[in-house]
Amino acid sequence: MRPIDPPEWPSLIDHPEWPLLRPAVSVASTGDKWKRLEVKRPDDMGLLHTFLTLITPCVACGDFHCPVRPRHAPTNLGDLREHPVGGLFLASCCQLPRCTRTKLARNEKRLIRTAVEAWIEWGCT
Repeated sequence: MRPIDPPEWPSLIDHPEWPLLRPAVSVASTGDKWKRLEVKRPDDMGLLHTFLTLITPCVACGDFHCPVRPRHAPTNLGDLREHPVGGLFLASCCQLPRCTRTKLARNEKRLIRTAVEAWIEWGCT
């Protein structure tokens, strides 16, 4: 169900909190063609709270979701080395399978990844 009053920002990079979040986002390769959007856990608890309570509309269905999510405990030791418990990641849409597998979600992830990579390329880390 679409929200009654959708916000004015269609993408996470248009969100008012994006300038706070952008320095913490990095692009991680999984070894194949996929890229993950990782979020560095801030030491400042206020900033961590801001990240975890950030709400945006899903690019596919329009329902509100939290794009910064905690990573669940890994299932094997290899995953534990690569993704420590307590890590955060950035999701481009809500968790519904009908949304995560859409072209809209892929395009949003690509848009965020491009913005992060351009920001790093300009030496703004």
